[in-house]
Amino acid sequence: MDPRGEWLRLLGLLEHMIQESERPVAQKLFRGLGVRRLRMAQRQLRRERQALLVAGARWNLAIEPDDVFQSSRALALCDDLAQDYLAVAEAYRRAASIAEQRGDPTLMRWMALRARMHIEHSRFLQG
Repeated sequence: MDPRGEWLRLLGLLEHMIQESERPVAQKLFRGLGVRRLRMAQRQLRRERQALLVAGARWNLAIEPDDVFQSSRALALCDDLAQDYLAVAEAYRRAASIAEQRGDPTLMRWMALRARMHIEHSRFLQG
C-alpha cells in the first residue's frame, strides 16, 4: 500500500466532499436537517483535511495543496454526498492501516473513529 497515494486519495475525497456540500442539492438536503448542520459538516471536513495534512507532513509524505486539488478534480460532482461519505469512510480505513503499520496508534484510532462517523453521516443523509 502506497502511503502517499492513500493520503492523497483521502485528502482529495475530503476536498471533493467540501465542493459537493457547496452545491444546491446538498444545501437543500441539509436545510431539512437544520440550518447549522451544513456549516458544521463543512467545518468538520476542513478540520479533518488539516489534521491529515499535519499527519502527512510528520511522515514526510510531501503532499502539496495542488496535488489535493488535482485529486479532487478527478472526481465528478454528482450530488451524491451520502455515497461520498461512504467513500471517505473506506479511505479512512485504509489510511488507518497505514497509521497502524507506522506505529501511530493514536492516529489509527482517530481515523477509525472518523470512518465510523462518516458511515453514520451517510446513513443519516439517506434517511
